[in-house]
Amino acid sequence: TVGSSYATDADEITGLIAQIDIAVNDPISTHMARDAPLPPTGTTVIEVRLASNPDDLLPGDSVQLVSAVGCAGEDCVLAEEALVMAIGEAEASSLGSNERQVSFAMKPHAAAAVMELQQAGAIVAVMR
Repeated sequence: TVGSSYATDADEITGLIAQIDIAVNDPISTHMARDAPLPPTGTTVIEVRLASNPDDLLPGDSVQLVSAVGCAGEDCVLAEEALVMAIGEAEASSLGSNERQVSFAMKPHAAAAVMELQQAGAIVAVMR
C-alpha cells in the first residue's frame, strides 16, 4: 500500500521537475518532484531581460547566457550553467516590443557579470 505522500496517478506528477534522481518504477513521493526547480547550493537567483525568445525554455532547463555586446575581447559567455527557475509574463516595453524576464539561478560571479552587461546590451540564452 502506498501512503498519502506518494503519487498514485501519473497526472499527479506530469509536468513536474524531479528534485532527485528517480529510477524507473520507483514510487514517487511529493518531495521528489515539484513545479519549480530548487536553486542549487552556492547559486543566486536573478531576473534577466532576454533578447532571445524564451518560449522554448522550461523551468529546470540549463542554458548559457551570452552577451551580444562583447566582453572586452574575451569570451562573451557570462554564465556557463544558468538554471531556468521561472519565466515571466510578456510586458510591453517603451519601444513597443514585448519583453520577458526570466529568473535564473547561477553562480554569484556569473550573476554579477550578467547584471553589469545587461545594462550595456542584449543578453541571449543558448540551449545546452
